[in-house]
Amino acid sequence: MDSTRVALVADVGGTELHAALAHMNGDARPHLQALRPLPTPNGRLQPALSEQLQNAGLQSVNACAVAAAGRVVRLPERSVVRMGSSQLTIELNDLSMATGASRVMLVNDLAAVAAALP
Repeated sequence: MDSTRVALVADVGGTELHAALAHMNGDARPHLQALRPLPTPNGRLQPALSEQLQNAGLQSVNACAVAAAGRVVRLPERSVVRMGSSQLTIELNDLSMATGASRVMLVNDLAAVAAALP
């Protein structure tokens, strides 16, 4: 049985969506597979994430993390980013629905960079 777990990680900017698959097989560092950048969609993010998975030959992943160029508003039962430059709304629950991931995270892109600092 294959024990590799796969996560979709994405950075959503004002003009482009950059995504990669992180193949985690127990090693200290995951193997990253960059996916083809897509234009940042208008409206909702789910179709673009589903397209990225389909292009990679996957229907779902174990986890999904999205960093977005916008303020993450945390509400009861809901986290949302509204990106004015592209009229895009990203909702935490939509990430799970689009990717089948049981673990999802939605963060500000600068916060993601800051969290990576030693």
